Amino acid sequence: MTSLRTAAKEAAQYWEWRRLIYNGVLAAIVLSALALQWPQSKTWFGSPASSTFIEAAIVANVLYCAAYVAEFAIQLSPLNASLPTCRKAVFIAGVLLASVLALMSVAVISIGPMSN
Repeated sequence: MTSLRTAAKEAAQYWEWRRLIYNGVLAAIVLSALALQWPQSKTWFGSPASSTFIEAAIVANVLYCAAYVAEFAIQLSPLNASLPTCRKAVFIAGVLLASVLALMSVAVISIGPMSN
C-alpha cells in the first residue's frame, strides 16, 4: 500500500504535465471556432462572451482536479496494479467531457446574447 505523500507526489508528476495537453485541446477547440466563425466571432472579445470564456476556463481546470480523486482512490487501494490503464481511461474521458462542454460553450456564445 502506498503512503499518502507518495501517492500525492506520483499523482502530481503524472497529471500536471497532462494538464498542458488538456488545456491545449480546449484552446484548440475555442480558437478553431473563432477562426471558422470569423468575422462574426469578433463580438466574442466583448462582454459577456469574454467573461464566459474566462469562467469556462476556470471551471475546466477545477474539473481537471477531479482526476486526483480517482488517482488517490486507485493508488491507495489494492487495485493499484491497474493504475496505468485507469489513468489513461480517466484522462481520455476527462478530455472528451471537457471538449463537449467547450463546444457547448462556444455554441451558446456564437448564438449571441439572449433576451426574453
